[in-house]
Amino acid sequence: MQRSNTRLRQRGTYTRLPQSETQSVDTPVTPQTTRTLVPHCVTVLVDGWRAGACVWHPYKGNAIRNWDIFISSFILCCCFILPYEIAFLTLEEQNSLGFDQCVVPIFAVDVLLQFVIAFPDESSEGMRTWVSRPTLIILNYLGSWFVPDLISILPLDEWLTLAFGGHGNLSFIESNFVQASRCAKLIRLFRFGRLYQRWHELIPLSFVTLTVLVDLVLVVLFVHWAACFWGFMGILFTGLHTGESGWSTWLLRAIADKHLNCEWYEVPHYSVYWMSCYWAMCTVTSVGYGDIAASNLTEYAISTVIIFVGAFIWAYVLGTVTTAISSLDPHTIEFERDLDDLHLLVQDKNLDSEMRTKLRTYMYQSRGVRMAHSQKKLLELLSPGLQGQLALLDGGIWIPKVWYLQDLYGAEGGYPEVVVEVARRLDPIVFSEREAVYLQWTLFIIQRGIGIRKSKLLHKGEFWGEDMILDSAHLIDSCHVTTITHMQVLQLSRTSLDEVGEIFPKMKARFRRAQIRLAVFRGFIAAAKELRRKRMEAQLTGEWVQAIADLDMEVLSRGNKPRGNRAQAGVAPPRQTIDLEALRRWARLDLRGIITDKVIKGVEQAMEEQMELFTGGTGGTGYTRSGKPYIPAPAKPHCLPFSPQMVPQPG
Repeated sequence: MQRSNTRLRQRGTYTRLPQSETQSVDTPVTPQTTRTLVPHCVTVLVDGWRAGACVWHPYKGNAIRNWDIFISSFILCCCFILPYEIAFLTLEEQNSLGFDQCVVPIFAVDVLLQFVIAFPDESSEGMRTWVSRPTLIILNYLGSWFVPDLISILPLDEWLTLAFGGHGNLSFIESNFVQASRCAKLIRLFRFGRLYQRWHELIPLSFVTLTVLVDLVLVVLFVHWAACFWGFMGILFTGLHTGESGWSTWLLRAIADKHLNCEWYEVPHYSVYWMSCYWAMCTVTSVGYGDIAASNLTEYAISTVIIFVGAFIWAYVLGTVTTAISSLDPHTIEFERDLDDLHLLVQDKNLDSEMRTKLRTYMYQSRGVRMAHSQKKLLELLSPGLQGQLALLDGGIWIPKVWYLQDLYGAEGGYPEVVVEVARRLDPIVFSEREAVYLQWTLFIIQRGIGIRKSKLLHKGEFWGEDMILDSAHLIDSCHVTTITHMQVLQLSRTSLDEVGEIFPKMKARFRRAQIRLAVFRGFIAAAKELRRKRMEAQLTGEWVQAIADLDMEVLSRGNKPRGNRAQAGVAPPRQTIDLEALRRWARLDLRGIITDKVIKGVEQAMEEQMELFTGGTGGTGYTRSGKPYIPAPAKPHCLPFSPQMVPQPG
């Protein structure tokens, strides 16, 4: 047999010795053991409570959030169900409904939870902190909302019933007074303010939408309460003065006017409610049909109070709703104001209809960019980290497509903060249709729209200008982009990229290596193009001179000589001549850099030499076969004495 348990009491704590020195599992627990365990459990609970282990933080887990959603929905139901029960249902009908039996237990659980839920404290230099010390939580709750919450769970109706002698001894007026005491539970309506203070960061609604919803609930709730109060007073006074001559209430007059042919207590409670609700809605909205009206002095006084309060509530709701709707979409209001300003500008400049349409189309297409600029001003109010995270959602998905930035984000050992800084410096811009973009030292990323560059279509996700890191202008690809539709792009300037390099020295070295690599590559291509251009230039100049000489010798070999006395004047030059102006136009259209000024000068010199040959070196003009002075006609492009495949065709 093992020895029995040996327990030591040291300063009120319970200590168990090792298992080898304790009793077996089958040993029964004695009363002495129980008396020893109870202080230990209490001590553990007290220590845990003091350390805050029993305190629930609203933002840690979903338990408190789900409970607050449930209690807020339950309070809203109480605001509609309790007044209806008090005004139109008897005690037997209320007990059969069973709603009252659920109100007090649920409210009591909510009161107990307030002692273990951390509360926000915004008094420390404007910063919101959560207080989780149990003693501070209890003191805060006892000094603020404990008394109203306690009143809402007290059984005041039961106490009044016992004071009046029990349920079987209540008179008509005492019964209604007991029912009216249950309105104390509606104090829990102020719980919505505390719930909003706790969860306003998580409400996914704008202030405008929230204001409209609150005003709508306020109007419906006031109309419901006014209808219940009006119906309650009608039933109360009708029951008190039944059989008295000369006494009338709105309920009796409504029964008579509607020809219901029944006693007042035989009218269904829902019929009385809808008549009361109709009167309350007409009173609050100041419609006032007058078919249901006060019939005695007490009802006149009640109507006056309800009209007075309802007028203020209706005016407040109209004012707030009107203000909220007018500021529901400030970006649209600002956009429409700018369109009106553009309309005035078009009228002052007296522009044609085509230009007006073009300007208005651009304004509509750039609406998203305008909103992006306004949002960028808002982002400046946030911290740099939050700015970067939001910027990544817009431009971060396109930045890794650039070859010297593609392995910075998401890779092991990468630098995602560099992508954040680059994304923060992306500026949106919109180009109109058929617009040429010539900006250099700028990276462009297409968000929407279509463009063309080097006979290649560019669409969403494409980019150009990645060679902005180069310093030499002749190494940068200066081919422009022509937009086919309205094109929205994100642009990043060289200055912005240099700022990122200054922030991150490692990235500055990385950009420098990419710059050298790209410069060497572009340098080889530029040298090859220059060498090819010189070879083609020399070859083309020699072919043209030889073509002119061959053409002239062909004309002379045909015997095309002047006759008679006109032989000394020289022979007429050939009809096929070179149009130098056409050649210059071709040079401007040349895409390969073959036709240059040097080629044109060489052709001019060859023509002058041939002209001297035809005129006999006398500098004469020459004559045609008919004897008239020769005046060269302007040649057409197809009359060039060389093959059309040597240069691109114009147009």
